[in-house]
Amino acid sequence: MVVWLIFLLLYVIEPVKAQSSLNEYAVNNPNGPYVTGPEVKDVPAGMNTLYIRNADICAITSMEVLVPEFAAAFSPNNDGINDNWFVSTGTYPVPERPVRIFDRYGKLLGQFYVNTGSWDGMLNGREMPADDYWFEFSLPENLIIKGHFSLVR
Repeated sequence: MVVWLIFLLLYVIEPVKAQSSLNEYAVNNPNGPYVTGPEVKDVPAGMNTLYIRNADICAITSMEVLVPEFAAAFSPNNDGINDNWFVSTGTYPVPERPVRIFDRYGKLLGQFYVNTGSWDGMLNGREMPADDYWFEFSLPENLIIKGHFSLVR
C-alpha cells in the first residue's frame, strides 16, 4: 500500500505540494498523525480521505483518493496461496475497469476486471515462465496506473 500513496502524493497531490514546502499529510483522520514526506504506511485499499495540512497558512484541505491494492509477486503453483494476481479497491465499488497484462515485449497476455477477476499465469492453456510482467488499468477520472509484478514458479 505504501507504494500507491506515494504514487498519489507524487502525481495527484504535486500541484498542491508545489504551492508550499511545508505540507504535511494524514490519511482518514484530520487529527493525524501527519507526516512530512510522501510515505504513509498502512493505508487500506479502497476510498480514503487524504488530509493536507499547510503550515504557511494554518489550513487543512482534504480530498478523496482511491487506493488500489495488488501484489508485487505471485506464485501460481496450486498451493492455495497467491495463486492468482489481482487488483482490488477494497470494499469500494468501481465501474468495470479492465486490467491488461503484458510481457516484457509489450504483448498483451490477458485481461480481467478490477475487483472481479484475476490472472492465473496462463496463456492459451500454457504456463507462462517465471519473469516480470507489466500491467495497466485506469481508475475513475481516467488516472492510468502502470506497473509490474513478478511471476514466481
